Amino acid sequence: MTRYCISLIAGAAMLAAAAAGVHAQVEANADAATSERGLALYRQECETCHGATGVGDGPASYLLFPKPRDFTKGSFKVRTTGTGQLPTDADLQRTIELGFPGSGMPNFAHLSEADRAETIAVVKSFLPAGRRQTDEVIEPPAPLARTDELVAQGAQVYTMMGCDRCHGAEGRADGPASATLKDEWGNAVRANDFTRGIYKGGDTDEDVYLRFITGMMGTPMPSYGGIMTDEQAYGLVHYVKSLAGDAVSAVQPKHEALTAARVLGAVPEDPTDSAWGQAPEASLPVMLLHQRQDTIPGLRVKAVHNGAEVAMRLEWDDASPDASILRHEDFSDAVAVQFALGDDTSIETLTMGVAQSPINIWRWQAARQMDVARYRDVDDVYPGMVADEYPWSGTAYPNRPVSGAAESIPAASDYENTFLTALGAGNPVSLPEGVRAVHELNAGGFGSLTSQPETAQSVRGLGVWDNGVWKVVVVRPMKSTDKRDAHFAAGAAIPLAFAVWDGSHGDRNGQKAVTNWNTLTLAP
Repeated sequence: MTRYCISLIAGAAMLAAAAAGVHAQVEANADAATSERGLALYRQECETCHGATGVGDGPASYLLFPKPRDFTKGSFKVRTTGTGQLPTDADLQRTIELGFPGSGMPNFAHLSEADRAETIAVVKSFLPAGRRQTDEVIEPPAPLARTDELVAQGAQVYTMMGCDRCHGAEGRADGPASATLKDEWGNAVRANDFTRGIYKGGDTDEDVYLRFITGMMGTPMPSYGGIMTDEQAYGLVHYVKSLAGDAVSAVQPKHEALTAARVLGAVPEDPTDSAWGQAPEASLPVMLLHQRQDTIPGLRVKAVHNGAEVAMRLEWDDASPDASILRHEDFSDAVAVQFALGDDTSIETLTMGVAQSPINIWRWQAARQMDVARYRDVDDVYPGMVADEYPWSGTAYPNRPVSGAAESIPAASDYENTFLTALGAGNPVSLPEGVRAVHELNAGGFGSLTSQPETAQSVRGLGVWDNGVWKVVVVRPMKSTDKRDAHFAAGAAIPLAFAVWDGSHGDRNGQKAVTNWNTLTLAP
């Protein structure tokens, strides 16, 4: 039986490139003026995904789909410049500030414009020699107001230009060519699913217009500049945006401020407790690290404390509860919160922490909560299954003729541990006794995820699924003498981030949706 230990690997891709000057033609990588500040920012915010030399091979890159951009190719998707041109500094500043919807690159609005410029200078140093930046930009004409007639015209343009071959007749990225799409480097890519409300490069009418006119370099998305009239282009804009229906345009996670209200008496541990109605709520956007058709809309967080304990309620939409991991093809719904054990809130630390800035993780898993009431084993999925000649508890399978009655498969705790290595090694994910719905872990870099010993586990939790919504409460004493634990104090703030796994979509380990770093302040 396989038990999956869900790790909080939150990769984030920094899809920014470089330019040399707005009013001058200069070589993009000539005399790259990289500062110590810029190099430090690149290491902290970009290298995890884009790699030390900018080729897109950072330690988190294997977890991301689409893959991080290779800066050394000088090919960038979002620009106000023509096909084949480098983006302007303003283009790059905006991409870094807003993030890149439909990817693992979050919002970097918390970085100052000066810091973003320093980082761009480092990225600029990776560009191939001879690439020059132009000061000629494409200015979108004033948007045309949406009308039924213009949307209908856009639908005709959608078919006439062959958009349906990749994006599908209804914009669901299921066109006849969708399964064969590859980027410039041979990586498999998906056409954008317009029904998700995700518009790469921005969701204004002008933004979407520019994607059609300039194309998206490095991808199969060509430029339609000079092929469509402005009226046709804006008709296409309105038609494509209409395919999302009531879906809210996706935004990338940014740093948010959360507050834990102070309450009298015990903190509420039941997710349905009416006391939660009085707590302030923060709605946090999440980004998928591995893109798929169905997204997770976001995470709603409430927090309270009473001076002795802190509690958080985490709520998100999920059409189906997944609470079994007994078969290899099954994955559990889960949610986790991670705390920075220092002041570092860079992308480098967000993605599993680093040795000098470790993280503390609380992970709730639906399957483990089911095991709290009764540990379930393979026989729960395959009852009456015939047992093969296999030793357990030192006693061989009884050698007798088949009587017609199936032999019951022993519980995991009855097996000889020699044959269940995880159980024999004391892996807490496999232990049939002392099961917890919430597990405390620590990490200080990729490959370092470690469970705290049973004696140090102090987080309680309960999850309830009701009418397509998970509500999970996690509770822990505010004070701890363990240096591996997050520490809370009234009036103080602590950095934290969240992750959500949807088992029905195969989410596990690093395949999940994540927030950016946020700050939780406990009311005095």
